[in-house]
Amino acid sequence: MENNKTGMLAMSVGLLLVGLIAGYFIGKSGTDPVVYQTATPTMTASPSTSTTPDMAGWKTFNALKSGYSFSYPASWPIVESEKAYPADQGALVTTFGANYLFDVNVRTLPATDQIVSQHDKCDGPNQKNIGKITIAGSEATKCGVSGGVPTYQAMMQKASSSERADVYVFTCGTEEKICDQVLSTFRFTK
Repeated sequence: MENNKTGMLAMSVGLLLVGLIAGYFIGKSGTDPVVYQTATPTMTASPSTSTTPDMAGWKTFNALKSGYSFSYPASWPIVESEKAYPADQGALVTTFGANYLFDVNVRTLPATDQIVSQHDKCDGPNQKNIGKITIAGSEATKCGVSGGVPTYQAMMQKASSSERADVYVFTCGTEEKICDQVLSTFRFTK
């Protein structure tokens, strides 16, 4: 009786093994497995509602004295290119457009100067903080100016030594998104 049970067990294991092997090969030669995909809705902007200006055909401005560059719309004429204003703390000013579409004002000041220590505050007349923007890897505060022109000013500083700092004031007199795009291309070159 014992021998009969052992034979039945061996035969059951053998049949199970043959069934598994046969199932493997039958499954492998069958159709591809069913793959279920779930759709993820994506939001796309239509061409008429684009939030980023087209930069095709833009020019590059290189400020050799101050050591920076950025791209700007080709339709913006350069009115002043690093013009020195000794009476205004030695500012070097670059202006685009007759109506001040965009303006960069660079001053080298003592590190203890009030402008340097408060470079991220919007405390000028009719100014209010309207957000932040990253310029050349540094965060700058966007100060909205009531009345619409200029649209906003952004100020940042770069230490030129332990005693001096270069203060950059960017004045936007056109659409905010265009100025944001210009500032996104701003780079130090020295």
